[in-house]
Amino acid sequence: MAGKKRSSPREQLYCAVTDLLKTKNLPCEEGDLAVIPRRWETFEDFILFPADSFRTPKWDSVAERLWPVVAKVFHVSRIARQGRIQANDFRSPRLELFLTTDTWVRKRENGIIYELDLEKSMFSSGNGTEKARMMALDCAGETVVDLFAGIGYFTIPILKAGASKVFACEWNPDAVRALRRNIALNCVEGRCEIRFGDNREVAPVGVADRVILGLIPSSEISWATACRCLKPDTGGVLHVHANVDVPKTVFPPSEVDTTVPADKASCKKQQFNAFGERIKTSLIKECNQVFSVSRWKGDLRHVECVKSYGPNIFHCVFDIELRPSF
Repeated sequence: MAGKKRSSPREQLYCAVTDLLKTKNLPCEEGDLAVIPRRWETFEDFILFPADSFRTPKWDSVAERLWPVVAKVFHVSRIARQGRIQANDFRSPRLELFLTTDTWVRKRENGIIYELDLEKSMFSSGNGTEKARMMALDCAGETVVDLFAGIGYFTIPILKAGASKVFACEWNPDAVRALRRNIALNCVEGRCEIRFGDNREVAPVGVADRVILGLIPSSEISWATACRCLKPDTGGVLHVHANVDVPKTVFPPSEVDTTVPADKASCKKQQFNAFGERIKTSLIKECNQVFSVSRWKGDLRHVECVKSYGPNIFHCVFDIELRPSF
């Protein structure tokens, strides 16, 4: 006889919190049910919910009982709800805290340990595949510059990939504090040099085999800086992050225009490649200006679609090889 199917965490949450309302003789109305969260981010003993989670007067009225019930479902001791991003240069998050005042958390991903203060920095699990891709690169013996290092999202994977030296540039002091901890936690501190400040001012010049530009929606502000980082005699590879807006108009029915692929995947690929070619052209121009004694050539080696960032907007990474042509 087959065993009983185990309910999902969301189903367990739904049952637990609606049972709480029933014990208080409160009706489970549609508006209250709609804000029971369907997604969340977990960090060992901490769980972070989206901003609209349990945000109705009825849930507020049972808040004293609600959060311990939620904690029991997820086997955590600390809970937070996201607020609006602060209007500062670092886009610091705001949190509503429950059952705790401690916002330092730990996350294990792809065999790497990340620690961060959730009131000062954000963690995106949606970039997990790109972090794994960086860690799988063959960059043994390379010198790498990470221009937007943050807490080490790509710095540590590229060190794990065998880079001999990584320069990690970051201007947010809270992120740098977490970055130092994470470099030590993952035992790679001997091969990483942190450059604190605006990368346009602190990035090393003429040393890199590879440069990571992990800023969205666009890293264009540092394209010239990335080119200056490259070794002038050999060049290197840039991993350029960007948000790509793919209009709905690129998805016409095949019977209207048979020259355009009917499936969305092919249409998106065409748009991504065209976007990457435009970036490549701009970077070649930057290199020709930075290295005036040589002419440069470029190759769009790979386009990685990391995730959907919004309706018809996609976070992509463009691997662009830039080499001098003497």
